[in-house]
Amino acid sequence: MSPRRSRAGAVPSAPPATGTRTVVLAPETFNLAETTRAIEVARALAGRHRCVFSGYSERYASLVRDAGFEIRMLEPVLTDAQAEQLLRFDQGRALRSGFDVPTVRARVSAETALLREVDAAVVVNGWTMTQLVSARVVGVPLVQLVPYAFSRPHLETLRRVPVNGGSSALARGVDTLAGTLLRHGLPRLTVRPRAFDVVAREHGLRLPRPTVLAMEADVTLVASMAGFLDDVPLPPGFAHVGPVFARLDVPVPDDVRRAVTSSDRPVVYVGLGSSASARLAERVLRALAAMPVTAVAPVTQYLDAPARERLQAELGPHVLLTDLLPTPEVLPLVDAAVLHGGEGTVQAAVTSGVPFVGMGLQLEQRWNVDECERHGAALAARPAEVGSRRFAAKVAAVVRDPRFRTAARGLQQRLAGVDGAARAAEHVHRLVTTGERP
Repeated sequence: MSPRRSRAGAVPSAPPATGTRTVVLAPETFNLAETTRAIEVARALAGRHRCVFSGYSERYASLVRDAGFEIRMLEPVLTDAQAEQLLRFDQGRALRSGFDVPTVRARVSAETALLREVDAAVVVNGWTMTQLVSARVVGVPLVQLVPYAFSRPHLETLRRVPVNGGSSALARGVDTLAGTLLRHGLPRLTVRPRAFDVVAREHGLRLPRPTVLAMEADVTLVASMAGFLDDVPLPPGFAHVGPVFARLDVPVPDDVRRAVTSSDRPVVYVGLGSSASARLAERVLRALAAMPVTAVAPVTQYLDAPARERLQAELGPHVLLTDLLPTPEVLPLVDAAVLHGGEGTVQAAVTSGVPFVGMGLQLEQRWNVDECERHGAALAARPAEVGSRRFAAKVAAVVRDPRFRTAARGLQQRLAGVDGAARAAEHVHRLVTTGERP
């Protein structure tokens, strides 16, 4: 196993060594988890290679700058409205992604120009889909940092899909049917905007017809817990690296620490990532305000200043609205969490030994929650349940039933010492220096 990095969150202090190469990291910078995952890998690479980020959205680009890394903002700029459209498409709430031919063509032009300018040795990609074309056009090795959920190896063994979070016999039957359909159908389907194939052909490329294959890379790094909790075989070109999640280089604010340590109530952390909505955030907060708990909620990315002031006044003193927090430092101070089910927040909770209620907003998030529920460390809830007695009962259970805390701590112990970012960086380094692939 790779040696552990220096203090999590530290800004890189040493310049790359002489003779190192340039690694381009290409997260979609409107996505919090994706951006922070890339930052953690870059921190683990610091001193060995020059790391250059690219992005289209300013939403979380400042986190890259704050971490001390260079970022090139490319055009066409991704507006907040376009980012929301992409999130709706990802969650199955919209039929159009916004990736038309002119947009994809312009992105590929900008990306290929950057890769050539910096003489990129490798691209570390999240879900910047156009890099699947751009890296191949330039002939630069592509590394995908992805979740296990609904990857090709996952689909090959998929038996059930938590479609709606239900637990009845009918719901389980629907989940099993959905798993069968996805296992047999998705690996064969071409489900992507036509623009990607059009632009690829303009550059003399033909993407593999099945989208699952088109989205694979020279090296695919699985940044999930799955391979460390169960025996999960992977095909050639894939490797388990383990959890990679945000470690913001900021202290726990004094007001948050005081609220947590002085509370005479159980403390619940609220983590909704960047894929929830203002409406869902407000519903969750109102539900918790009606319970005998203290809630710490870094959800102000969904609220403008007037809405934040109004909501804080209405919710009362036991709900604390905050900006982004250093989640790994806050979670050990709380009793339980309410999460949207994104991989980053789920990993942070599990590696902190904190049980949670998870409300998956799309299939991957529901699967993340379902896996933790299977291990006894979480309870799944549907977003529609928020505010109901059922939701309150689930929150009360993970707060008060010691079995959830015991199970969460068991997972924490099994993942102890697994540094996903360091493992990912080692694979990138080997690919760049020796061409070695898993």
